[in-house]
Amino acid sequence: MVAHSSEFENNVVQEEEQNELAMLARTSCPLEVRGGPSNKRGKISILIQPYISRGSIDSFSLVSDAAYIGIWPHQHPRRQFDKDLSLEISRKLEERGADLDRLHEMEEKDIGALIRYAPGGRLVKQYLGYFPWIQLSATVSPITRTVLKVDLLISSDYIWKDRFHGAAQRWWILVEDTENDHIYHSELFTLTKKMARAEPQKLSFTVPIFEPHPPQYYIRAVSDSWLYAEAFYTISFQNLKLPEARTTHTELLDLKPLPVTSLANSTYESLYNFSHFNPIQTQIFHVLYYTDNNVLLGTPTGSRKTISTEFAMLHLFNTQPEMKVIYIAPLKAIVRERMHDWRKRCVSKLGKEMVEMTGDYTPDLMALLSADIIISTPEKWDGISRNWHSRKWDEIHLLGADRGSILEALRRL
Repeated sequence: MVAHSSEFENNVVQEEEQNELAMLARTSCPLEVRGGPSNKRGKISILIQPYISRGSIDSFSLVSDAAYIGIWPHQHPRRQFDKDLSLEISRKLEERGADLDRLHEMEEKDIGALIRYAPGGRLVKQYLGYFPWIQLSATVSPITRTVLKVDLLISSDYIWKDRFHGAAQRWWILVEDTENDHIYHSELFTLTKKMARAEPQKLSFTVPIFEPHPPQYYIRAVSDSWLYAEAFYTISFQNLKLPEARTTHTELLDLKPLPVTSLANSTYESLYNFSHFNPIQTQIFHVLYYTDNNVLLGTPTGSRKTISTEFAMLHLFNTQPEMKVIYIAPLKAIVRERMHDWRKRCVSKLGKEMVEMTGDYTPDLMALLSADIIISTPEKWDGISRNWHSRKWDEIHLLGADRGSILEALRRL
């Protein structure tokens, strides 16, 4: 696959290279060379394999064409330091099956005895300290029955040396479901030298979970540039407690549409030019018109939610006429739409005073105090409600622009 890369399109096989390529194919290529030494794809494959195997290439033209660095999967990870340590040490480690985990647990003298070269034990132990190791830990918080929030802590456990690690090291963070052979999350995390020396780094993300639940997910961190540099963490679902299963919405009941006369007030009835409320308005009528309960109403576009809002307004006029209605609209255009509609009905038929508060219009204090209905954008209402008793009225123009935080603040009022 690499040999077919477009980067090698201009590479050609020269006549004087044929004999050495054929010899390298026989002696230094663990993998099959498709096309043979006379094919330019075969030539690239032949050059890559001896280079990885640390074989010897003599021809000057072939040396200049060899530009791929790596190690074979069956070779010891310590070979990535072969420019600093001898190949003989790597060969002995491979022969004796000394993997990284085993070497980390061994003392210098034991490593020296293993490779039958006492000074080599100290060198191996020193360079093991440079090999990129990270540790993972995580906490899982269910958001819903199908979504989990994962807070992953990443801590480095090696000596940072610019010669080997540069300014930063990149790690692929993967969340794997081995039961269903699926990766639910992947991202590239960059660990800088400063971050490696600081407190553990935190990554937060969400992953899905499906029923029946698998026994666990695996979080895997894989180095983008070092072979065998990996870390694992297991998220067990054995004791995971999820929110109770429930529908996300209230079912729309098959109710007989309520007539407008259900308002039991002729003046209120005159506000509407139809005879019956629609199914959603019918179902929510009682709680809005007759109670003080808080209601979150989410319905499709075009379902006339504004009329449902008017039920709550009329209830306030019936029970606490001295109180004000505050209507928050997300856009100035919607504020003006409400002003136009309610001015025709609420002002003329109910005798209620209205006032608009947007970035284009700021009422004076007397108009605000005398109004029965205040229609405002989130920013304007946040500006006067946050510090109602201490804020001077002429400071209303000092309003923030971060609508997300403003809407959240209004939700909590």
